[in-house]
Amino acid sequence: MADWNTESQTNGLTLSMIAGYMKMLYCQPMRTWSIIYSVLFIILLAWESNPAIAADPWSKQDKILEGVYLILHAVDMGQTLDIASHPDKYYEYNPVLGKHPTKSAVYAYFIGTTMVHIGVTHWLPKRYRPWFQGITIGLSGGCVLHNFNIGLRVRF
Repeated sequence: MADWNTESQTNGLTLSMIAGYMKMLYCQPMRTWSIIYSVLFIILLAWESNPAIAADPWSKQDKILEGVYLILHAVDMGQTLDIASHPDKYYEYNPVLGKHPTKSAVYAYFIGTTMVHIGVTHWLPKRYRPWFQGITIGLSGGCVLHNFNIGLRVRF
């Protein structure tokens, strides 16, 4: 049985490194660099988890669904930038960004989540891609629709 103390190893990372990283994320205010480090950490874990498996080729449906998601995600980013421009009128629901994010934090978050989404979609087996893309399209579409209904516009 493994001893899960701070010196245990997982994929080349010690648990104390992971714990320290998580403490940094959740004990300090979310800043642009924290978001960037989060994205890099997720990419590192994904890369280390299964480097020998090749991704399935993308079908036409995969490409179309990813394009729809990316458009909705870009619109959501523009609306979130509108929130950042009007902190007296609106606030952000996303706990990662906080109620009143800066524009640089918004850009970093959306660039990072775009990279993660494309990476996850790429490495998912072919039969699971439409499910993942459909769920994320639904979530993004719901956010965009809600934002339009409360008066937010797309601003870059």
